[in-house]
Amino acid sequence: TINLLGHVITSTQATGKLFTVHNGAHLEINGQPLENNDTSAIVGTIRVGKSNNDNGSLTINGGTYTSLEGKKQAAIQSNGTCTDCDIEINSAKVKSEDDIAVYIGGGGQITITNSRIEGNTGIYAKAGDFIISGSTIGANGDCVPVVGNTNGAYTNGNAIVLDSSDGYTGGDITLAIDNTIIVSVKGYGIYEVVT
Repeated sequence: TINLLGHVITSTQATGKLFTVHNGAHLEINGQPLENNDTSAIVGTIRVGKSNNDNGSLTINGGTYTSLEGKKQAAIQSNGTCTDCDIEINSAKVKSEDDIAVYIGGGGQITITNSRIEGNTGIYAKAGDFIISGSTIGANGDCVPVVGNTNGAYTNGNAIVLDSSDGYTGGDITLAIDNTIIVSVKGYGIYEVVT
């Protein structure tokens, strides 16, 4: 467990990655609720799971989570070979200035509550069971066609992308949304594609 207490942790890695949670581990990061204008922040990518179905789980409560600009990484991402990487985002802000804010490549339950997700693309999913409530999901990038990618995802300007890709082992995508604002400046709110 990491209690940020108003502090900022920043990645110094060339890739922009900060934490990798795997081998059955669980990481909990606590800031203050979004509405409290908390200064607690993580700057760098949090990866959940590693290749060969090496699962982990993540819970974040409050604070701001941002990928390093120019590194072309999502702020929070799960590995595409994993089948059980649960991620819970509560009363937090997750953003990427130039990439996807939340990229989910593998299976698991993704719960987003009372949070703001913002990026060139807001959420890009190739697997996972999503429960989103009381949140805002936004995208500000240029709208470009979603093309097949067997190793990750590209930004495309859409708020939520559901990409049913044959090359991923995480299973079908499910999406349940309640009391949530979904907005894209130049693209689609929800974009579904099979690649």
